[in-house]
Amino acid sequence: MLKGGCLTKKENIKLIEDARKGGQVALTGYIYQLWYSCYLILSELNKGNTYKLEGIEDIDKIESIEKSNYDVFTHIQIKYSDIKQNASFLKDILKNFLEIYLNDNNRNFMLVYDFEVSKGHLENIINDKLDDKSNNYWKKTIKNIKMENDSWNWDNFNYNDFISKLRFKRVSGEKLERNIEKLLIEKLKITTDNTSLYINALSSLCLMKMKNREIINDKDIISIMSNTQREIEKGSNNTAAKFINRMNFINNDYKSKDNSYYEGKKPNISDIINKLPVNRESLENQIIESIEDNRVTVIKASSGQGKTTLAYQVAYKLSESYTPYQIMWCNDSKELFNILDYFKVRVKFGEKPLIILDNLDVQLKEWNRLAQILQEENYQYKIIITTREDDWYRYSGDLSNIKLLNIVDLYLSSEEACNIYNVLDQNSMLHESIDNWEDSYKIIETKKLLIEYVYLLTHGEMLSQRIDTQISELLKEDDGAIKGDILRKVCFADKCGVRLSSKKLLETLREGNTDLGSILESLENEYLIRIKTDDIYVEGLHPVRSQHIVDKLHKYYSLENTALEIVNLIDESYKSKYYYSLTYEIETSYKFYTDLVHKIWDENNLSSYVDALKGIFSGSVMKYYKYNKNIFDDANEIGGLELLNFELTPFSKFNEIDKSEDTLNELKKIMPGSESNIDNLIKLRDSATNIEIENTDIYLLSKCIFEFFYTKKNDLFTIDLDSFSTIMYWLFRIDPVFNLSQNISLEELWSNIDNYSIEAISDIMYVSWMGNKESYLSFVNKNLEVVLTFLRDRTKSLEIYKKEIDNSIHVRYLLLSSNQIGGNEESVKRLEIICKTLPIFDTYCAESVKPSIDILPNLTKYDDSIKHMPVKNLITRFNRELNSLWKDTILSNYEAKSIKEWMVYWHNIRKDIVYLIDLYTKLMYKILSKKRINELNRINDLEKSLCNRISKEYRYPFQNRPFVNKESLPEGFAGIESDYFLKFKNLINFFEGFLNKEERNTNLFFINLKYIKSKLKDMQTYFNNISLNNEVLIEEHSLVCIDEEEKFNKFVDCCYYYQTHNPDKYFNKFQVNKWYSKKYEEKLMNAKNSLINLSLEFNIIFPKKDIDDKILSSYPIIVSGVDPTDVSRMLNILYKSINFLETDYDYLIILFNTKENNIFNLGYKVTRKLLENIKNEVEGIEIISDEETAILFPIEVTEKIMDSFNNKYKVYYKQTNNLDIIYEVGELLWAISTFREFSQYNDMQYLDKELKEYKITINENLKKIEYDFSNDIYQNIVRICNEVFEGENFSNQDLNIFINNIINYA
Repeated sequence: MLKGGCLTKKENIKLIEDARKGGQVALTGYIYQLWYSCYLILSELNKGNTYKLEGIEDIDKIESIEKSNYDVFTHIQIKYSDIKQNASFLKDILKNFLEIYLNDNNRNFMLVYDFEVSKGHLENIINDKLDDKSNNYWKKTIKNIKMENDSWNWDNFNYNDFISKLRFKRVSGEKLERNIEKLLIEKLKITTDNTSLYINALSSLCLMKMKNREIINDKDIISIMSNTQREIEKGSNNTAAKFINRMNFINNDYKSKDNSYYEGKKPNISDIINKLPVNRESLENQIIESIEDNRVTVIKASSGQGKTTLAYQVAYKLSESYTPYQIMWCNDSKELFNILDYFKVRVKFGEKPLIILDNLDVQLKEWNRLAQILQEENYQYKIIITTREDDWYRYSGDLSNIKLLNIVDLYLSSEEACNIYNVLDQNSMLHESIDNWEDSYKIIETKKLLIEYVYLLTHGEMLSQRIDTQISELLKEDDGAIKGDILRKVCFADKCGVRLSSKKLLETLREGNTDLGSILESLENEYLIRIKTDDIYVEGLHPVRSQHIVDKLHKYYSLENTALEIVNLIDESYKSKYYYSLTYEIETSYKFYTDLVHKIWDENNLSSYVDALKGIFSGSVMKYYKYNKNIFDDANEIGGLELLNFELTPFSKFNEIDKSEDTLNELKKIMPGSESNIDNLIKLRDSATNIEIENTDIYLLSKCIFEFFYTKKNDLFTIDLDSFSTIMYWLFRIDPVFNLSQNISLEELWSNIDNYSIEAISDIMYVSWMGNKESYLSFVNKNLEVVLTFLRDRTKSLEIYKKEIDNSIHVRYLLLSSNQIGGNEESVKRLEIICKTLPIFDTYCAESVKPSIDILPNLTKYDDSIKHMPVKNLITRFNRELNSLWKDTILSNYEAKSIKEWMVYWHNIRKDIVYLIDLYTKLMYKILSKKRINELNRINDLEKSLCNRISKEYRYPFQNRPFVNKESLPEGFAGIESDYFLKFKNLINFFEGFLNKEERNTNLFFINLKYIKSKLKDMQTYFNNISLNNEVLIEEHSLVCIDEEEKFNKFVDCCYYYQTHNPDKYFNKFQVNKWYSKKYEEKLMNAKNSLINLSLEFNIIFPKKDIDDKILSSYPIIVSGVDPTDVSRMLNILYKSINFLETDYDYLIILFNTKENNIFNLGYKVTRKLLENIKNEVEGIEIISDEETAILFPIEVTEKIMDSFNNKYKVYYKQTNNLDIIYEVGELLWAISTFREFSQYNDMQYLDKELKEYKITINENLKKIEYDFSNDIYQNIVRICNEVFEGENFSNQDLNIFINNIINYA
């Protein structure tokens, strides 16, 4: 209180808080009612009573009286208050009781309460001590109730009888839970430590019954208790229980004063309970808010920033509303559903699990899939993940499937440093030598590590100084040498972000009778290491501590030696991460890599060499990036990062064919001009330091691997050839000097060819061609037919043959409609394998053999499986793995931290696009009305900003990052980016020329405008799906969509108006839309009139609007009562549509409806060229029949097409009754027959193998459809299959008859 009676701000706030605690009291009252309901039901268990919760009253108790035909009803009200109550409190309760009593005076009433009672009339009626004065008071109270409710039937009301029906009982709310626990033990003989689970299960049952106002009886109680017992037993048998720990923050055993937290070790629950860590309120509140709003909260920061401490502190704060658990192990996908079952049981018991996964690494790598499984089950689950930056990089996985994920980044600010100092000072925990926070903060300001700062404040020295002393003392002990050895290995591994196997570690340390287990335990007790997951792994306490220990123990011991000593102690799943780390953690050298290569030798498994090559390659590229970071950043600012990246990789050069990619110089020829971005990129490229591959870690490693394997030439065909072929290819690409092909005897390789994969063989053959050409050509010339047969068999092709006339090689293969890859990819895949194995031809050709189906006429004449690829075009694809790893390593530095950040980035671009087109529209209005223009500066600035942001690399989180799951970016963005955003950038570039009515720029402007307009809906749908799936920016997205529709429509109208009109001082902007609408309606009417002949013969439904698809436009119609497979009627429709050529449309789209007025899901797109050919044929003019544009395209009916019509039609998908399976059977029968034709004079063993696979698939399909057709039809299908199996021919004609018969039957 201030002088003069004024309240301080703090006191005022306290008064406000006290005045607003009604919500808290109401909540307490609700909990009191729930607990009493549980207590009452348990206390009267086995009496045969029934209860209705939230019935007429809070509880309606129904007692069944033996040998009686009636039940006794007791209506119970339950009241809680934190203030003393007087007689007026009871009036409303009596009113409720009276309403029931007047309808049935046999019922009883009870008030259960927990509050203080004032002396007087209320105390008297509760204690059944009514005197005359009190009786008169209550009679008067009831009289007032009667006056307020005179419509009730009061004829048989009897005051004394009513009062006799009232009972009152005070029950302490504080004791209810304890009393329930006693009843559970007493009545149900529960003697386990799981009483809280039974209480949760009972309260959840009561809560559900209250919510639904349902009855509950003894049977329900026994059932829920039995189920709980079973679930607990099941949970105890659940393997997940071994690695899930409940975080018990109320365990009194933890309440001991242990200040080891300030020694710089990771926190434990005891530290949190004892309030050792300083509260970081701002960050804690930020995390709590994230938990409430999201399913997954990620706390991300470098080591030493207090991630684990914050996670534990937040869990402690939320432990009343959530039940915190920590998952210690989550790297086996088979265990995920055990984890789910474990938590399902907890939810059934009424818990809200808060699940912590601390220190994300390979042991928790399946967290992403677990989060997806949990989010599908129940929204009650909340997850906290703590992770270092590089571990998030590796183990975050595909985030696009995680709903509501938020990342909280930590750092130690000066403000927080000051707060921590003040808290420690108030609790007398500062070291005597510390008298201000600024000096300590300056010491740690560079790294800003919380762990270092707190240690310095509480100890007066840096953590490194303390560890230095501690380690010096430890090394003097009798077993100091062994302890030092353990610490060196464990802490170096921890520094690299990996764990060591405790079993493997101990095996390397065997010394006489020394008890190594006790030594490990002592090191853990001294806060130097931590033993994890049932003694499986051992790790450092904290990476910052580990760094200091490593520094201390390697003053006179080589880091390289330690790195080699632990390489085989690391779990396989950590290997790639470890190799990547080595490029940064140690001084690598020729000797180190030589020793490493020898250390990891295992003739049965060479995958460690492949992991090492990839990890160290990525590390080398990252070093190169960091050295040239400013150049890469500058390239990104002008939208050329990926181009520059490709130019700087040394693996775009192919000396074997004298070809290198020179994209920028080629583009400069196309786009000359000193101020162009291409010129700027060329300048950046030329200023960048080219990677000197011979000075990199990957070169040293490759050299050492080469030298090692060169000595193994006699063992190569007994080793892991799949890994060896990859090693061989990578080494030659790093430097042709590393040529292992000289070790290879191709004769010996091919003598064992059945033991090896085609990928391994093709790699070895290609390196042999590059590195040992004379030997390679000698072998191929002698064995070409053997090689061709091998390629045919392994690629499952019909034939592979060469043509000497043009030195080409050809492959033909079967392509069935069931093939999901498609002709283009199937052909290229085969040609790459063939070219890699036989890179001696000039041209590589592929063609598929496909069945011809007559159901739809002239579906297409274009076959994307037909390829004629020059050898150079194929060879330049062979370095994809190297170039991809190079590119993805560098581009991983340019991505959003979260999906939300990525969405915000593109959302802001969309908003600015809307703003710019609005400015463009207003600018055109001013030009048209001859008004002064003053927005140009604003427009120019916005244009520049948009162009830069659209062109920059800003990747989706973890998009194509090395060593993590691929394809996190939802499919379709490349098309959206190209056809919407980049086209808008083009539109900006052509806008000025359009304003000046320059013909070329105007044409280019409208081409891009049409692209943008046609892609607007697709773009909105794409972002809408991400927004909904991840629950981010939902409202913001909806608003910007509305803005886009409105502003784009105005902009498009105005552009077309501007194109055809001159400025006029009488111009009015409102006439633009009117003019455009009229022109558009005229265009639609012209199209309708062109089809007048068609509409006279057929029932045609015309559209309300046309369809834009990029720069092309289509006019859709619906034809009623026509079978789309009727060839003669289709030809008549096309003939009647010839006059459509008089319109400006590119396509006529024809849809068909059913008798029920639904639309068939397939229609036709008619090209202008097809109509021209029909017209020429009618007029006797010669036509060109092989043009791809002169065909009738089948199209899938889309929502976009259906929106063109006034009525809302449903799309009809014909029920197939497993016709797709029958169709596949028919195709396979055709395939068997076709294979026989091609193999008639060839390898019968190959034929039998392929036909056997086809037969197995056919028989599996026959089993699926056995009961879907009549027995006659089914047996007929089986008969046809058996005949083909026996050798009968099954031609295209037979296939069509087979399909048509089944369709007719269906």
